[in-house]
Amino acid sequence: MGLPVTLLTTALSIKGQRDAAKAQRTVQARASAAEQKRLLEQMSASRLEQAQERIAAAQQISAAEKATLAAASTAKVSAGEAGVAGVSIDALENDINRERGEFRFRIGQQLQFNDIARNFALENAQTASTMNLININQPIAPVDYLKALTIGLQTGTAAESLFGSSGGSSSSGGGSSSSGGGGGGGGGGG
Repeated sequence: MGLPVTLLTTALSIKGQRDAAKAQRTVQARASAAEQKRLLEQMSASRLEQAQERIAAAQQISAAEKATLAAASTAKVSAGEAGVAGVSIDALENDINRERGEFRFRIGQQLQFNDIARNFALENAQTASTMNLININQPIAPVDYLKALTIGLQTGTAAESLFGSSGGSSSSGGGSSSSGGGGGGGGGGG
């Protein structure tokens, strides 16, 4: 009875370990794919936000250019009607152009600051994703044949002693009383 139980238990233990390793590989593959998809979506959203910021900045600059040209035209006409000419009109135009240049510079500088912050955030996201992938893809334990055999032997031995003892208890009981008598006689002689 013990050997078949030992073999069966060992085989089932090995199969269980193989099945667990296969299941872990499947879970790791799915989790890795999900993490890579998450990172890609985060990066895509960040780049889309960057593109939207650039479009908004271009629209602001375009609106400012139109307003500046209108203000310059209005200023020239007003100055001409007021009898102001020459250096004063040039100074007014220079003032308007300076403000236009400062506005363009501020918009460009803000875009650069946003890009720097975004690049840091994306680098951090990539590092975090790498750490997540390392945590997801922990090593999978190989099949432990010795452990499976040990469990099988223990189970087989337990089954043998449990089921085998009822069939052999009368013969071992008889043998035990005769050896007990011999042991008693030996003890009396010493």
